[in-house]
Amino acid sequence: MVAAQADNPPVQVDAKRDGDKVLISASFTADVPKELVWQVMIDFDHMAEFMPRLAQSRVVQREGDRLTVNQHGSVHVGFFDIPFDSTREIQLKPPGELDSRAIGGNNGPMQSVATLTQQGRQTVISYHAEWQPTSGFMASLGVDLIKSQLGEQFGAMRQEMLRRAARNSSQTAAIP
Repeated sequence: MVAAQADNPPVQVDAKRDGDKVLISASFTADVPKELVWQVMIDFDHMAEFMPRLAQSRVVQREGDRLTVNQHGSVHVGFFDIPFDSTREIQLKPPGELDSRAIGGNNGPMQSVATLTQQGRQTVISYHAEWQPTSGFMASLGVDLIKSQLGEQFGAMRQEMLRRAARNSSQTAAIP
């Protein structure tokens, strides 16, 4: 797994203020097939098992490729953990795009899109979001915190992708 990690550069996250909104872009690669990346990114019912600071994640409604997902957790700021609650409507466009928009919770309006592109043995994950914080306090947390939190979350997702790829590889090798 160390070799697989070496092939994957750090998660790149950019966030900037645009009036009362925050524009976010992130990208990273995973040395796994796109189908496996897709499986991890839509595994909302198990996401709390591998995502830092995510206490609960579950699909509360499913209509074809449209999901309603509720998540609870916290964001670490200095010595404090600030709880969050998020309900999102997610439109799956298998196997290469997830569109998401906040429909409830305490984070404020947010829309995002994640796209997956296979490039040789690696999959490139690109993420773009527009967020409008609900309070001056949330807005004051700053883009550096957003960059740090998203970098940590996407890093954890990549670790889960690599873990599942290694597990699949060892299971395949064990089959006579």
